[in-house]
Amino acid sequence: MANEGIGSIEGRCAIQYVEDKDASMNFSFKCHRDPPQNNMTNVYSVNAISFHPIHGTFSTAGSDGTFHFWDGIAKHRLKGYPTVGGTISATAFNHNGNIFAYAVSYDWSKGYASNTAQYPNKIMLHPVNPDECKPRPSVKKR
Repeated sequence: MANEGIGSIEGRCAIQYVEDKDASMNFSFKCHRDPPQNNMTNVYSVNAISFHPIHGTFSTAGSDGTFHFWDGIAKHRLKGYPTVGGTISATAFNHNGNIFAYAVSYDWSKGYASNTAQYPNKIMLHPVNPDECKPRPSVKKR
């Protein structure tokens, strides 16, 4: 089953399957949002989606400076990480999925005036523990 991930500036991620026969498995969900306060929710763009090469799980990263690992089959978050101090503009897993790379750099979400020389511009490597991206066993419902 080949699929692709689509991120939006509205803080949503969509997983779309390529084959028509798998179209019923397509789904989207909200992510990269702050908890509501005073009837206001800050929503951040989803800048990057990367699939784990072994497990088929995936990551999202966004303008909020966080990244998360997701299980698309069970439709739940496996692990989330706090902000890295700047927006995340790109991500990738290495060939065997034990290293997750992410770029912390300006993503233009706040226009040209917010791009300053002090803004971080770096590539970070996160060692992936096996349980971080491994799908959890499904629990049968009664």
